[in-house]
Amino acid sequence: MNPISKKLHELEKNVIGDTPKGKTRLYIEDPVERDIHNRAADILIKQHDIAVELHDTLTANPNAEINIHSLDLTTDEKAIVDKSSILMHHRIMELFDLHIAQFVHLNDPINKWIFYSRFNWFLREMQD
Repeated sequence: MNPISKKLHELEKNVIGDTPKGKTRLYIEDPVERDIHNRAADILIKQHDIAVELHDTLTANPNAEINIHSLDLTTDEKAIVDKSSILMHHRIMELFDLHIAQFVHLNDPINKWIFYSRFNWFLREMQD
């Protein structure tokens, strides 16, 4: 193996692949916000478990009487889930904007306005 091939081989072994390994974790420093997300996750897991139970009941006996309102969230539970969704949406948009700023609008206000106006137009068109 010639020296150039050897060096190239060593470089290839040290290069990080395009696909990240392991799970991506979003760490939120605010303990109140973390608590809201944890409580929302618990509520949604409980709701999912009830839905699975109802599905299993209906699968076993399609004529079984079930209470569909057992899936309804209380006003407090709905408020927690909604607040968690709003906060997570803002976190995701912050990450999105940080990435887009590096490659597209470079934090220039005019470029940023142009990008997001076109981006929002695109999203509206896709919804239609």
